[in-house]
Amino acid sequence: MANAKTWLSVLLIFQVSLIVACSPRSSGVQELEPIVKHLQSINHAYIKTTQQLGRPPKNADEIRSALQEVGDPDKLLRSPIDGEEFVIIWGVDPRTEPPMDGKLPILVYEKKGIGGKRYVWQLPTRIVAMTDDELRTAYFPGNHRFSP
Repeated sequence: MANAKTWLSVLLIFQVSLIVACSPRSSGVQELEPIVKHLQSINHAYIKTTQQLGRPPKNADEIRSALQEVGDPDKLLRSPIDGEEFVIIWGVDPRTEPPMDGKLPILVYEKKGIGGKRYVWQLPTRIVAMTDDELRTAYFPGNHRFSP
């Protein structure tokens, strides 16, 4: 249990670091790209729900209340780029899922994406666009298989 708490603490520190790193350095307000906001919201809700339940969420209904804190869950669970619901790998504990063969686990990705790329959320808090070729060789926990 101590290991899980340590890993969760690391995840939360990374989230705060990401928020600080994305904060504007000038006096003007800078908006995050909508896709990044959606994925960060899902990231936060997934981790918060895992902590509250003591286990990872099994479906979207279990993270809805955490998503409602930042916006409309129905909109946040949908990519603003391709309009499709995100593919979310449920039942994976972000507190204990380590990288495999140097690859960070992917928990969320766009169903279709656009321009040959799909945005993904990799543990602990990495949001990046990947090609289908990159996704074919990526690490998905829980025996998930990427199929374009």
